[in-house]
Amino acid sequence: MSEQLARDCLVGNPITKRDRTLTKQVEWMDGSVNIIALMKDGERFVFVFDEESSPQLLQTLGHYAADPEMNFTWYDAAVLSQKVRRLQSQSLAANEKPFRRSA
Repeated sequence: MSEQLARDCLVGNPITKRDRTLTKQVEWMDGSVNIIALMKDGERFVFVFDEESSPQLLQTLGHYAADPEMNFTWYDAAVLSQKVRRLQSQSLAANEKPFRRSA
């Protein structure tokens, strides 16, 4: 199910050669789902996650980078981790209620 969601979200959103990554937030069912993707040497790494699974995703990125049989480097993990953290901070900022002072 998440693979189909990722495919649907990636259609019409090409990954550029310069950046090689795509970040997208999608409203789905009870909340939002984040999608980050990396295209490298003809391979696609697509990760679909929500706010609660961000720590597990960061661990997975580290495991992929540590695996010598995968075409996924520590640099790739760092770039995608930065995007995950940016999405987390944007989500927190969006959920904060504006502070209003009364005189």
